[in-house]
Order: sequence, then structure tokens, then C-alpha cells
Amino acid sequence: RLTRDIRAAGGAGAVLFAIIDEWFKKNWVVIDFEQPLERNRLWLNPLDAEQNYGVLAMRAGHRDSAIVIDGQRSDWGERGRTWPARSVPAGLPAPLGIEDVRIRSDEAYVYLRLDVGAIDWRAGRYLIGIDTHRPDLGARRLPRTGQRCEVGFEFAVDLAGPDSSQVLIDQPYNLYRTVPLPGSNPPRFMQVYNRPWESKSHDEPLWETLIVETNRARVGRDGTVYPAITYPRNRLRHARQPDHSLADWYGDPATNTIEIRLPWGMLHVLDPSSRLVLRGMDSGGGPAGVTTDGFRIVVQSYDPTSLGAGTLLGCGGATGDAFHYQWPTWEEPTWHQETKPLFEAMRGAFGTIPDRPAATRAATRSPR
Repeated sequence: RLTRDIRAAGGAGAVLFAIIDEWFKKNWVVIDFEQPLERNRLWLNPLDAEQNYGVLAMRAGHRDSAIVIDGQRSDWGERGRTWPARSVPAGLPAPLGIEDVRIRSDEAYVYLRLDVGAIDWRAGRYLIGIDTHRPDLGARRLPRTGQRCEVGFEFAVDLAGPDSSQVLIDQPYNLYRTVPLPGSNPPRFMQVYNRPWESKSHDEPLWETLIVETNRARVGRDGTVYPAITYPRNRLRHARQPDHSLADWYGDPATNTIEIRLPWGMLHVLDPSSRLVLRGMDSGGGPAGVTTDGFRIVVQSYDPTSLGAGTLLGCGGATGDAFHYQWPTWEEPTWHQETKPLFEAMRGAFGTIPDRPAATRAATRSPR
């Protein structure tokens, strides 16, 4: 529409921005948590709008090994770290059974796959506790069920059905906290950085929403207070690829398979190519990172009517029972190219515009 408006106004031409996705770009919403900046070209951050403006997509990983979020197992093959064989408690209803758990990653996402006995959200739901660094730190109780584990978690994925699944974060490790806006009457609130971003060991139910500030609070010249605008990053979109490119997860009742993809940035990974995760502040008060030895995963099914636990994997008497995933580091990314739907839309629009601009009043107006 804008291209047609430029032509109708007598413009000599227009520039399309951008042709390709640019992994090296930076956006203020996430730039503080893409560290070190000189390495952000090595990975794609789906949370960074600046990196995803192209009409030609630069997707992470190899085309022939990409995971598609569609509830099918064929694209996994033998790839992906598989949970060691565990016995499933006898007598459980099928939706509470967990047969297999797999994990993979590429330059953009962490992928999780749960093979369950049956998908029935009225009878069975699933929790995934994720420890991103140091198993002695973090929340030791899962949300919903309150299940205590020896490993501490910074994040928990609550799969509660197509409309209410989300990622929760342990309060001390959240990026933002809410404080009163100075001088506001009646009181208004704003988001500030939750320094020092340090995971702490505890048994308290401190699970919170992942809040992101997209518009900072400000005060107008006339004294009007404009509060910050925030949105919850933690909601997971249930959709099927390739029908929906923004799919976060999908559960297929035909295969009883659940697939999830989480951007590295959502898990506070500053640089997946070097396994650098958020941990504390630097001398200037900005975020600092520490190299992790990988993630530790615990999975639990539960009955949503009673919150009774079903299958529990990885939460034994020692932190070593948790599923440990250590991905390889890299110095050169793998990627493949795809055209986005907008590409064909722009091709059609350009095809209707002649080589010369239309005569308009703007083009024929006498000079002043």
C-alpha cells in the first residue's frame, strides 16, 4: 500500500527495507542482553525485531535438519539428545504417561519434544523445569504441583493447553521489577531492571511472568506522566508450522507428540555460540554473563483437577538425575534461506507499477 501511495504521489521510486534478515542488527529492547555484541552475528534472536525485517528469511540451521513445529517425529530422526529409558508408573491414565523426552538446538532456538501416552488437556498437563546454570541455585519447587527437586530452576514451562501455556521465571532472575513512578498521583508504576539478576537457591513459590518493557515511562513538557508500556513475553502460541510462522509449540493428538521451541533470549542466554548466560552485573551496572556447562531438565505430568502428580523424570535424590544437555559451541553459524509470504506480495505489487511515475499535481505544480 505504501509503495502504491509513493507512485500515486509522483515519487521517482522507493526503497524496500530490508531484503534479507540481518543477524548482526541490534534493537534497544534486547540489546543489553545480547552479549558480547561482536558475537551476536553468530546467532539469530527471534526476540530482536531488527534481525527479522527481511522479505528473505535467513533461518537457523541446515534446511534438511530443521525441526518443524508440527507434532511429527520424522524430522527428529535419531537426532536430539534422548532421555535415558525410564519406567513409567503403572496404572496412570494415559495423558499422565511420558514415554520419551528429547532436546535439540540450533542458532535460534532450543527445541523440546515430549512423547506422551495421550494428549487430553482435561486429564493431563506437563511441567518442564529448566536450570540454565549452577544446579545449586534457583527455585527448587516446580509451579502448580509444588514438587521439590534437588536441582534449582530459573525457568519452568507450564503446558496447560492451547490457550494457557506459558514460560515462568524465578523472581530473582526476572529482567524487570515493578516500582512506583516518582511523583505520580494517583500512584502509577514503571518497570526497572531487576538488578543484580542473580539466581538464588530457595524453596519459595516465586514464579513470575516474563515482563518486557517496549515503551519507557516518560514525563511530557506539561508534566503529563506517560507510563511505560509492557507486555508479557511468556505466553506460548499454540500453532502448527508451516501454517503459522510464529508457532511456539504444538501438540498433535494423532501422534501424542508435543514440540516446543524457545528462543535463546527467552532463557536469558546472552550468547549461545559460547554458552554465555546472564549472571549478575558488570562494574557499570549492566548485565554480565557466565559460561554454563549446559541446561538441566526435569519433566513432570500432573492432573489439572487435583494437581496430583503423574510421571516425574529427572527429579531424584541428586542433581545428577536431571537430564543434562550441553550443546556444542560454534564460531561460524549454519543457516538456510527461505522466502517469506511478503516476498510474493511485493512481487505482485511491483508488477502492477509501470516504469514511470503517474502524472500528478505534485509532479506538474509550478515552482514557487
